[in-house]
Amino acid sequence: MDGKDVKYWKDRLELGNEMYHKGNLENAISILKEVSMDISSDSEMLETCVEAKHILMKCYMIQGDYDGLFSSYRVLSGLMGKIDDTMLLSETHKRVGTMWWRMGFHHSALEEYFHALRIAEESNDMSLISGILIGIGLVKSELGNYRDAEEQFRKALSIYDNKKLSWRDRQNRGSCYNNLGMNYEYQGRYQEAKKEFERMIQVGVEENNMAHEEIGRVNLARVQTLLGQNEEAKENLDMAEKLDQSVNSQEMLGGVFLVKALISLNENDMHQAKNHYERANTLLKDNLNSAGHAIVTYVWGRSLVHMGYESEAIVHLEEAATMFWDVGNETLALQAENLIHAR
Repeated sequence: MDGKDVKYWKDRLELGNEMYHKGNLENAISILKEVSMDISSDSEMLETCVEAKHILMKCYMIQGDYDGLFSSYRVLSGLMGKIDDTMLLSETHKRVGTMWWRMGFHHSALEEYFHALRIAEESNDMSLISGILIGIGLVKSELGNYRDAEEQFRKALSIYDNKKLSWRDRQNRGSCYNNLGMNYEYQGRYQEAKKEFERMIQVGVEENNMAHEEIGRVNLARVQTLLGQNEEAKENLDMAEKLDQSVNSQEMLGGVFLVKALISLNENDMHQAKNHYERANTLLKDNLNSAGHAIVTYVWGRSLVHMGYESEAIVHLEEAATMFWDVGNETLALQAENLIHAR
């Protein structure tokens, strides 16, 4: 790499990782692409390149850049047989599992996560094990296996409660709070979801992680609208939009407009609600997997029911039910169908 030594590229990797954790994704991507552009036969440099690809995948996931995501995946797939470091190999399978989850291939994602877990358990890397458990829980939650999902999240949190936390552990703990909150939200347990999203925000603020704070605030605002707390939701949305100027996540911006649609619906401004929902749908359709799209459609349809817009609600609930059956979430498919049949 232009005569530069491994230490130089490790320092660049560390800087790129720091930019990622601060939510400065554009700078992170620029640095990490530079680090990972040349695959060396040197084992230490190979590990540096692979780690750069891992972090790039996370950046691309947040941005919804699937071209970048698949490009990194193709490179990692070709490297798996060359990786001797068991922890790095486990981490690679974990990243591939996350990619399959993002694309909506839940069972492929679970296969990769369990493969990663077996390797991580052999090396007894508790930080890596906890991160994999969070991934397994997220997939199971989207499949409607809420009790099993919560068990995975609680196992991960118990690991964090019993070890000195690294920077990476603290980031993963924030993600775990967020995913546990989502798991509660899917079940209509909004007060419990609210507490978990507040914990996610706290971790984001403490770690100066703008991406995590933005995710937490958007999710908290959405639950607040479902609890009728519009003013509190607006405050969190304002803060989320300011954070997005640095994070630049189309998915999160779509989440902002979904919450704006729910707020307008609560305020009986159907025209504005529809405009916001259409904007949210445009931003989210290319950045969510099929399960995520089904959940957004279901949340909107359910909210329309509660506000008395039954004919429009049925259209969205029927679409959501079909998508839930397609991804294997029988629980939410039946809930959507029950709302339809109750009309």
